[in-house]
Amino acid sequence: MENLILFLYPFSWLVALASFTPQIIRLMRTKSAANDISLVSWSMFQCNAILGWSYTVLVVGDPMLMVTSSLVLTANVLMLGTLIYKRMKYREPRQPVMVNWLLSEALY
Repeated sequence: MENLILFLYPFSWLVALASFTPQIIRLMRTKSAANDISLVSWSMFQCNAILGWSYTVLVVGDPMLMVTSSLVLTANVLMLGTLIYKRMKYREPRQPVMVNWLLSEALY
């Protein structure tokens, strides 16, 4: 069993990247603010990725795990960055409160 794990372990980064790829592609293709994707959840995933990467680099020191956690961190940054970009790009323009008040007063 140990030999099997030692054989499969170097491929863990492929699984990590494969798990993020569909979400990232879907988000990049969307033409909306992607409100159906939770910004809070992905921010928490990002915090978890930062902690995991820090622990791997500063405490464990395993080079293969460093590569895997670095890829997970990069995928999280890409996902969160793209989500924030989409939210900014497709946000609904808001008028200042004073403009709304003036428009409502002018209509009556």
